[in-house]
Amino acid sequence: DYSISVQLVDNQGNMWAQNDGVPVYGGFPTLRWVAGREVVDTRRLAVGAEVPPGDYQLRVGVYPMGGGPRLPVLDMRRAKALEGDMISLTSIRVLSKEGGQ
Repeated sequence: DYSISVQLVDNQGNMWAQNDGVPVYGGFPTLRWVAGREVVDTRRLAVGAEVPPGDYQLRVGVYPMGGGPRLPVLDMRRAKALEGDMISLTSIRVLSKEGGQ
């Protein structure tokens, strides 16, 4: 059984926000997943006032429930491991509260 980790990370690799847990708000553990069935797992990240304006990556990784290293990212078309243990989902720009910057 696995946990999902979603992180907001700056260009220097510093993590500013994180949400870890069992998929689907704890209601659909990976042990119950069936091959070919889509799983939609919505996450919210609290981005505090201490997060400086700038560009960030939203990334996701998977790790065993009891702890331990994240699973490697695999390229199934090439049948080989990719570099790292997280996938970048998208870029996000954080704006300041004053002046919209």
